[in-house]
Amino acid sequence: MPGINLSESVQRKERGAKARWSSFSGTFLMTFFLVLVLVASAMAYWYDQYLSTANAATSQSIEDEKQGISQGKIDKVADFEFRIENIAKSSEKRNYPEHILTLLETSILPEIVLTSFSFDAVKNRIILEGEAAEYKNVVQQLTKLKQSPTVSDVAVDGLKRNENGKVTFTVSMAVSGK
Repeated sequence: MPGINLSESVQRKERGAKARWSSFSGTFLMTFFLVLVLVASAMAYWYDQYLSTANAATSQSIEDEKQGISQGKIDKVADFEFRIENIAKSSEKRNYPEHILTLLETSILPEIVLTSFSFDAVKNRIILEGEAAEYKNVVQQLTKLKQSPTVSDVAVDGLKRNENGKVTFTVSMAVSGK
């Protein structure tokens, strides 16, 4: 048998064995992933059913509690909420002294000397009395107050020179609640 090459036959057998092994491992991997996907889908379905059951039980519990609440308790809760809303509304409109004094501190010019301060909480107005060296200083002060975002309706209630030659004035203004 001079024409037979045994080494080629061995190589063919090795290639065939490798092909069978890769075919087997590919099939095994595909089957493993298919089983894994099926298990994950089954678990997701079970969890969805579990959450739906828990949600239904919670909804039923809420409905049972609603039925058990008496009208007197409902009235107390409504009254409490009404009081809380009224307190919140009144505190929004209320002027606090620190806001007013901060406003005055930032708005009063150095040339102005305040001699009196009063606040009318009913009308929500500040009344200031003060002295200045000249009328020009009073006008500058009024301009500064009118530029403030927390002050409106600035009015001069009195303006005259005193016996010392100083200009005395009375100014009233409305303040916002903030």
